[in-house]
Amino acid sequence: MGQEEFENTVFIMKDRLFRFARRILNDVQDAEDVVQEVMIGFWNKRTEISKLLNIEAYAMRSVKNMSLDKIKHYQVRQNKMADIIHHSESVYNEISGEKNEMHDLIRKSIDRLPEKQKLVMHLRDIEGYSFEEMIEVLEMDEVAMRVNLSRARKKVKEEILKIVNYGIK
Repeated sequence: MGQEEFENTVFIMKDRLFRFARRILNDVQDAEDVVQEVMIGFWNKRTEISKLLNIEAYAMRSVKNMSLDKIKHYQVRQNKMADIIHHSESVYNEISGEKNEMHDLIRKSIDRLPEKQKLVMHLRDIEGYSFEEMIEVLEMDEVAMRVNLSRARKKVKEEILKIVNYGIK
């Protein structure tokens, strides 16, 4: 695989990989480091990349695994895992284009979800991943993934309706 093909198949994923790493690590610098490590690893193994069936899923899984390893390395796994996705305001602002009250309520509701539900909801509803892609990235059973997504959406919907109907913040 040459440089141009590498750029067209692997390098174009760097922004999505960065957002995912930042979501897990809650740190821009650490997320950039992880994505850079993944890109260097892919470049070094560029001759083998073409043999992969789903390069993007492999890259996302690599980012997830490196990110989790980084958390373990700094020995703050409990604190980090409890705070995953906590500082996601900029991602949501990029998607919506502007910050408004409903947007803020939804973001806060999502931030209160359990870790697995946050990750599943982010990949499906924010990044637009299919269930097949999510299975490869999260290495989670499809039934469990669908249950987590359903529960996450239900909790967010109930919380938003409660706030909107009763004016509680």
